[in-house]
Amino acid sequence: MIPSPQQETPAPIDLDDALPEEVASRLSHLEDFVFLDTATAVPTPATGREDAPRGELSILGAKPRHVIEGHLSDPSDLRACLGDHRTGAHPDLGLPLGGAIGTIDFDGSFRFGIYPDLLVYHHPSRRWFQTGDGNLDEELRGSHRPPQSRVSNATNLQFLFQLDRADYCDAVSRARDYIAAGDIYQVNLSHRAEAAWHPDRDDPFLFYRMLREQSPAPYAAFLRQQDRTILSSSPELFLKLSGDLARTRPIKGTRPRFSDPACDEKSAYDLLTSQKELAELIMITDLERND
Repeated sequence: MIPSPQQETPAPIDLDDALPEEVASRLSHLEDFVFLDTATAVPTPATGREDAPRGELSILGAKPRHVIEGHLSDPSDLRACLGDHRTGAHPDLGLPLGGAIGTIDFDGSFRFGIYPDLLVYHHPSRRWFQTGDGNLDEELRGSHRPPQSRVSNATNLQFLFQLDRADYCDAVSRARDYIAAGDIYQVNLSHRAEAAWHPDRDDPFLFYRMLREQSPAPYAAFLRQQDRTILSSSPELFLKLSGDLARTRPIKGTRPRFSDPACDEKSAYDLLTSQKELAELIMITDLERND
């Protein structure tokens, strides 16, 4: 989300103590619906430390005023559009008063919608605010779409991996050769998994609710775009810009969680004391800081 600066005060609204996922389920059918979801809200610590983790807002929008598509090689149209639709933030709560919400693909192509009308949930105070003309509030109150309270009936997708075990092991072997030769010091071996999707039967938002239930994250998102829907669940803050301050919170290293407290505590201890995991965390933090 890219905001830009003009002062206004968002109006608090009463949504009968509804949670963000409940409100989102009633609006998810709208054109270009977006849901920036703090699925694991982290209140600001009482210490007030500036570098403390924050997970305070969930943001919903739909029906953007403009949609800008292009490529990062020439972002002039996006810059011009942002200049024409300048918004700001609540000076005390940091609530956005609108902004550009969208995606940048791996090839550099982007698609952003300009959303002056937002519903914003402030997790610490458990209050809803609206910005713009209040169109989303009207959509919500006029909607006869019932909230989706059950996620157990979500589509059970059968994923097929595009890389078999032998090819993956071969890629690992080549990566180790490159590291030994000094050509690289780390590689992220990713591969595609695909599953059949039936638009007339499958509900992407119901599937997203299953994702957020199984893997809640402070930086989750659901974006409905013209010819695709994007579901995202990430524990990492890649980049946050606020004035002249840039913040990144990379994460490296994983261990399984356990229902048994003793096993879970040992798993955490192994993660915190692993030389390999600590070396990777220091490396990625150094890399992002330098970039």
